[in-house]
Amino acid sequence: MRTVLPCLCAALVAAELAPAGAAAAAQGSGDQLAVATSAAATDTFEEPKKKSTWDGEGELGVIVTSGNTKTSSINAKLKFDNERPRWRNHIGAEYLRTSESSVTTAERYVVAGKSDYKLDEVNYLVGTLRYENDRFAGFTYRVSESVGYGHRFVNTDTMVFETEIGAGGRQTKFLDGTRDNEAIARVAAKYRWKFTPTSEFSEAAFSEIGQSNTHSESETSLKLKMNAKLAMKLSVLVKHDTQVPVDKVKTDTLTSINLVYDF
Repeated sequence: MRTVLPCLCAALVAAELAPAGAAAAAQGSGDQLAVATSAAATDTFEEPKKKSTWDGEGELGVIVTSGNTKTSSINAKLKFDNERPRWRNHIGAEYLRTSESSVTTAERYVVAGKSDYKLDEVNYLVGTLRYENDRFAGFTYRVSESVGYGHRFVNTDTMVFETEIGAGGRQTKFLDGTRDNEAIARVAAKYRWKFTPTSEFSEAAFSEIGQSNTHSESETSLKLKMNAKLAMKLSVLVKHDTQVPVDKVKTDTLTSINLVYDF
């Protein structure tokens, strides 16, 4: 009997302590799981909470002269930007026409699209598609498409700086009916600086490097807002081709002052 009583007491004490120990062990396991889950979430790209947003703007510049010289010039642009949790999409169109004494001396159409797939906050995959029609540059049309990789070195509300590199193809039809299809490498950079609430400087450049021709463009612009919707924009566009017809120059420059409407 003396031996049984101590054993019985020990068993009762162990039974009382077992639930508490199990609960403590379960709590410890839960804490470890929470820490592991938090660490895993930190290592992955957290998608922005905002929904899809749209921005757009239209530009128009018109110059008309009369008298001894009759000239007219129209420079119009339209672009839209769409921001999604994982995607950035851009589409733009340009139109330029210049005439002198009712004779067209320059005419250019451009339609371009670009999509970015965000890998994280600064890295993304990029796809581009571009169509250009400019018979005064020696070709009927030029189409290029590419895929590649982009990186944003700076991305704030007032400043953006990004670069891209990729590869693709280009198809060109010349005025004489001949065609040229070739592979290209594409490099691009974009810089935007909003240095005051109403003033913005931007620089966008790209090069399509092919075996028969390298086409490069650079546009530098200064945008000054007049109110919430209207702004004035001064821009300088420089285009360069390494190979052009004998009667054409390799570099074209267009300086324009346009009225901008923000959608």
